[in-house]
Amino acid sequence: MKDRIVFHSYLPALALFLMLLSGCTQPSEVAVSGKFIDSRDNREYKWVTIGTQTWMAENLAYLPSVNPPGEGSDSVSCYYVYRFFDTDVEKAKSTSLYKAYGVFYNWPAVLNGADSSHTVPSGIQGICPDGWHLPSDEEWEILIQYLGGQYMAGEKMKSVKGWDSYGDASGNGSNTSGFNALPAGSRNNDGMFYTAGFDALFWSSTGFGDYCAWNRDLGYSHNGVYRYYYNRQYGFSVRCVRDEQSTEF
Repeated sequence: MKDRIVFHSYLPALALFLMLLSGCTQPSEVAVSGKFIDSRDNREYKWVTIGTQTWMAENLAYLPSVNPPGEGSDSVSCYYVYRFFDTDVEKAKSTSLYKAYGVFYNWPAVLNGADSSHTVPSGIQGICPDGWHLPSDEEWEILIQYLGGQYMAGEKMKSVKGWDSYGDASGNGSNTSGFNALPAGSRNNDGMFYTAGFDALFWSSTGFGDYCAWNRDLGYSHNGVYRYYYNRQYGFSVRCVRDEQSTEF
C-alpha cells in the first residue's frame, strides 16, 4: 500500500511533463469570445465568456440623446460623451472619445424605468440590448471572485494599452480575462468630466439608499476592482451580461 501511494504522488508531475512534451498549455481564463449586433443602432460589440458569465467586452455606446455635462439629474435619464458639450447625437458619435469609450449614463438612464435589483441574474434589461441585462452588484462580485478577488482581478480585466497617462504605462493590465476595461473616466455630479486614462467606473443595477447606487471602480494606480456607491447623477460606463449562459450565438 505504501508503494502504491508513492507511485501515485508522481502522477501530477508525469502529466505535466507529458503536457509540455506535446506542446499543450494550461487552458486560458477566456473560454469563448465573439461578436453580436445591437438591433437598435446596428452597432457591433465584442463579447467574452468568463467563468459562468458572458459579458460585453466593450463599453455600451447606445446613444438615444446626449446631454451637455452641466445637465444632471438623479431621477431623469441623462447620456454623456466625454468632453462633448453639445446636444447633437450625430456629432457626438463622430468624436474619437465616443468611438473609444462609448457613453456615460446616469443611473436613471441605466435602469430605463426599472427598479433596483440585487438578484442573480438581475432581471433588469435597462439600457442593455435585447438578450442582455444590467449586472447586479452580486453579478459583479461573481466575476471578480472568479478572477482572483478584489485585489487581483483588475489587472486581469484592464486593457493592455491606454492606462498610460503622463507617459507612464505601468498602469496597464494584462487583459487575460478578455474583459478589456478601458480608462474612460466619468461625468461627475458637479457637471465636469474627469479621469480619462486613470479610471474605469461601471454601474450595477443595485441601488443604495434613496440617492445612490453601487458601482465597480478600476484604477490606474492599482490592480484591484473596488466597490463603492455614488450619487445617481454620476455618469459611468455600462457593461451588460447575456441573459442565458449558453455560448452558442
